[in-house]
Amino acid sequence: MKIDIAPLNIDKAVRCTLTNNVGAILTLTNFGAGIVSLFVPDKDGHSENVTLTYENIADFYYSDQYFGKTIGRTSGRIPNSMLKIGHETYALESAFGRHTLHGGRQSLAYKLFAFQLFEFGHETTIKFRYTSPFGEGGYPGLVRFEVSYTLYDDKNVVLIEYRAKTDFPTPINMTNHTYFNLSGNTKRDILHHELIMNTPLFFDIDEELILTQQMPVNRVMDFRKGKPIGKHIEDEQLQASKAFGYDHTFKTNGEDVEIVLSDPASGRRLSINSDYPSVNVYTDNYPSGKTLMNGVLDRRYLGVAIEPEFVPTDVESYILHPEDRYQRFIKYRFDIIKS
Repeated sequence: MKIDIAPLNIDKAVRCTLTNNVGAILTLTNFGAGIVSLFVPDKDGHSENVTLTYENIADFYYSDQYFGKTIGRTSGRIPNSMLKIGHETYALESAFGRHTLHGGRQSLAYKLFAFQLFEFGHETTIKFRYTSPFGEGGYPGLVRFEVSYTLYDDKNVVLIEYRAKTDFPTPINMTNHTYFNLSGNTKRDILHHELIMNTPLFFDIDEELILTQQMPVNRVMDFRKGKPIGKHIEDEQLQASKAFGYDHTFKTNGEDVEIVLSDPASGRRLSINSDYPSVNVYTDNYPSGKTLMNGVLDRRYLGVAIEPEFVPTDVESYILHPEDRYQRFIKYRFDIIKS
């Protein structure tokens, strides 16, 4: 494994690049414990970037698009920025209106993490750590967070592991917000990417994109047999709301459900496994319009974020208590579609 660590011109941020023996190049940063870029081979063996990556690294740090970042303390939207735990109610910092999105303005996405590098045989792990004080963002409890990324020498697999400990009951719902585009170097949008998710239930959303009722998937939301992401994206169900595309949470019932995203043109396939009970699919409906790597302007449907998480509005399901340890994983596995 080739390892390169270089300073960046923002605070004490660094860029950590891992290159394996089978064509993957993973670049991480300790600002937001995030993925900056990820190169993997196509069917012809050409390695290209399969994530949305800003041309100007400063846009990565300060953007509200969360490109590649660790999300927390909580993921998704908490209605009215109000959190109730037992008999206590906490006012959280709002973000993007009156609701708390992805942990608010004090999100882990905007924090500088300490980091360590570990090598174990054919795998290399970078561990990022951050301690969030009691009351940060309005959340109770001091929380010690750890986010680990592991890349393997002989296979194009990235394993993300989340751990947390608290001294007071508090909600923890962490995920990663990488936008994928398997065409390579954002040559095309993701409307012809095929998505397979064996998820029979989803949550409808209101005009403020807050989850409402749980429902069986309909023709627009049914990805169980797989279909192009763009097949129903112009449907009234998606366009009549403020979503303007997919920004919906699907139930996986706590099982290790494999989600498969593929691009027939490049031959790349991404399989995602996680132990979270739901997943949010977001099709970059509100793009930044900023310049990305290779000079491409960020535009609607250029990437898709697939975010395993707890159901955001079911806060009771992800309260972490002092006697417990938070531990979850997300695994990305890249290979080539077999003809």
